[in-house]
Amino acid sequence: MAELLKVVDITKRFPGVLALDKVNFSLKEGEIHALVGANGAGKSTLIKTLAGVHMPDGGWIELGGEKQLFRTPNDAKEKGIAVIYQEFTLFSDLDVAKNIYFGEEPISDRTRLIDWKTVYKNAEELLNKFDLDLNVHAKIRDLSVAQQQMVEIAKALSYNAKILIMDEPTATLTIQEVEQLFDIIEDLRKKGVSIIYISHRLDEVTRISDRLTVLRNGTVVETAVTNEVSKEEIIKLMVGEDIDNQIKENKVIDSEPVLKVENLSNQYIHDVSFTLKKGEVLGIAGLVGAGRTECMRAIFGADSITDGRIEVFGEECRIKGPKDAISHRIGLLPESRKEQGLFMNLNIRRNIAMVNLKKFISFFLINTKKERQEAEKQIDNLKIKTPTAEFPVLNLSGGNQQKVVLGKWLCANSDILILDEPTRGVDVGAKEEIFQAIYALAKQDKSVIFISSELEEVLRVSNRVITMYKGRITGEFEQKNLTLNEMMKYITGGQ
Repeated sequence: MAELLKVVDITKRFPGVLALDKVNFSLKEGEIHALVGANGAGKSTLIKTLAGVHMPDGGWIELGGEKQLFRTPNDAKEKGIAVIYQEFTLFSDLDVAKNIYFGEEPISDRTRLIDWKTVYKNAEELLNKFDLDLNVHAKIRDLSVAQQQMVEIAKALSYNAKILIMDEPTATLTIQEVEQLFDIIEDLRKKGVSIIYISHRLDEVTRISDRLTVLRNGTVVETAVTNEVSKEEIIKLMVGEDIDNQIKENKVIDSEPVLKVENLSNQYIHDVSFTLKKGEVLGIAGLVGAGRTECMRAIFGADSITDGRIEVFGEECRIKGPKDAISHRIGLLPESRKEQGLFMNLNIRRNIAMVNLKKFISFFLINTKKERQEAEKQIDNLKIKTPTAEFPVLNLSGGNQQKVVLGKWLCANSDILILDEPTRGVDVGAKEEIFQAIYALAKQDKSVIFISSELEEVLRVSNRVITMYKGRITGEFEQKNLTLNEMMKYITGGQ
């Protein structure tokens, strides 16, 4: 197969971060080339550079042997490169045909208006050509996730994309939908489309790709023919061999359970059972779509459950909503702190008091002096960097915003704290401060469930670790007996 795309010594820097360091990569005509690596390896930066979202600081891109300079996504698009991101870019109130040709609608020579008849005709022909079973008149909001993904594929093919980059395409698909997607990918390959396939799911990678490239810390560590490497070798390349030696052994916590979950199930999770002990940090490791967040939302009452039971401090309880969870002294630091964890237009004082506002009400009025005293207590306790409790949360750094959410739950007297991706989007220094806050909470006999996509963080912070894959628990380990390689094996479907 002839070489279609070549990346030569691509380098990309962001403030304080070398995201890509002289990366070399190639894609052949009609090839499915997988791109794998742990979170933060540089996969997203590389595909955004190929797509014209980022300009490289060094190196170059070749297409068909000619050097290219993509200043914008349109530049890449005109050269036949399309990306289907995890988050779809569709308009839910428009139909399939209008989404496919949005912004590219043909104009009638006679009326100088959009020629809708041609839009629907072209959409029908395109879907038939690539065997995509969709009704061009169907509204996007009425389609399944898999069907919406087909629309994204059709959009890319509508401007004659020769290279299709698919970012975690199966993350939210059912088993049957994954099979359907693989059939589409094979059909696209036969029709001359080359595919860069990004996924954490190594069973899929080894099944569908011809070659794979492993990224780690912004560099390429290996490019290999897929059927010549084992899953264990891929995991070792992704993780590296030296990180385990840098992680200290955490003690085993032998205390009474404060939370017991038995056979918890809903549409996202299946037969999930575990216990959380007093003063313990329990790590939950898994990939995108593993069900970690969904499990915690079910425990907190944000999502309903169809089966299973929950015990808190030895008593069975029915948690029908967050209010019930709060009354049982459970707090949740959500994955999206700005949308779900904070009132961004309010100050630190009011955010910390908000969950337990009745504590500060006297004679139907809020006692702002008591509020301020509580806020200052949490600011001091969690080392929140702010000039005053009246400072707007909006103007705090990401790490300090996370601490405010923690302070809110401590103000509410929460003894069980669920921390979902607490270090996402914060710098290295802020991460360390969050780790220290977690250690301090555990010493105060608070119990913490710690969820992170960074496996090193899970292993570093936790006393015990649970692994999840496709909504099920695949393993439970004491931290001292677990390595990153083994954790990676269990979160990618191995046993």
